[in-house]
Amino acid sequence: RARADPAAGTSRNPTVGDPLTAPDRGSRHVAGITVTEVVHNTAIRRLSDRESLAAVPHLGDVLLDVVAGGASVSFMWPFERAEAETFWRSTAARVASGETILLVAEVATHDGPRIVGTVSVHLVQTPNQPHRFEIAKMLVHRDAQRQGIAAALMHAAEAAALAAGRTVGVLDTVTGTAADRLYRRLGWIAVGEIPDYAMYPDGRLCPTTFFYKRISPSVNGPKQT
Repeated sequence: RARADPAAGTSRNPTVGDPLTAPDRGSRHVAGITVTEVVHNTAIRRLSDRESLAAVPHLGDVLLDVVAGGASVSFMWPFERAEAETFWRSTAARVASGETILLVAEVATHDGPRIVGTVSVHLVQTPNQPHRFEIAKMLVHRDAQRQGIAAALMHAAEAAALAAGRTVGVLDTVTGTAADRLYRRLGWIAVGEIPDYAMYPDGRLCPTTFFYKRISPSVNGPKQT
């Protein structure tokens, strides 16, 4: 499940540890696309397995904040730091095995880069689905929302998936949320809604909409086909 916001296309594949956006506003080349209106001093970066493990406490901060804010992202309230960090350590293990691509949004601060957002790209391992990927845990800290970070993460995620040879993506999110609206703007196609599919952290049931998107190379980067 996810969170998200604005961007669009050109040339270069992401490498581990490589900043995918330049740290200022404007139009920049980002892993095969051009991201526009990204928040000042923010960069989108793909983490290596070692970097993923080192980032566990910082990713935990983002996940704790999002759950505290009421987002339905698998966890219930009260939600402890230990549980958040256990989740991110398991994600780091999937990064190490090559099953997951982990991207983060980092904001420059006086104390160094601070992670304010993240998205995971799961590369489906089923033998008859080598072309498929899943978007998961699209999260943006409440302090950094409404600044274009989520959309930049989504564009970078699609580009990373395409670079890995994946062309059909799926995701789901709570129906009628900002994330739902964002995915539609980015060309993801809603295929259906399941009522009472999951819960908010406070225990209320919520409906979930499932989306898919086909992506393919073009002069403008990943696009719907």
